[in-house]
Amino acid sequence: MVSRDTRVHLVAIALAIAIFAVVSRFDFATDGPEYLVAFLVSYGIIFGGAHLYLAARGDDGMVPTASRWRYVAVVAVFLLVGALLWVAGDAALGPVTVRQVGLAVLALTALVYLAVESVSGYQATQLE
Repeated sequence: MVSRDTRVHLVAIALAIAIFAVVSRFDFATDGPEYLVAFLVSYGIIFGGAHLYLAARGDDGMVPTASRWRYVAVVAVFLLVGALLWVAGDAALGPVTVRQVGLAVLALTALVYLAVESVSGYQATQLE
């Protein structure tokens, strides 16, 4: 039997495909702001939409709700920093570029997420 999580993920992917179909229909330039917005929305829906929906409902199905919220936050950081790098990646902030700062933020975000999820998973096994 297909789980609720799987059904929600499939709906999110279908919605993202529909967004890309609409964007391709209007033939936006791949470097324009419309394409960036469509990219952010569709990838946000693909990678975080189902978790956001299930976390907002409080469904604790296969993944704990707190873990879903953390995942959604990480996806948001990755998408927003990625958009910043796309728009202003070569701009300089004194001796460093926006790209260097953005990549450092992405690496730090990934490491902190890995550590927090590891500790959370470990604590969950200790409670059993």
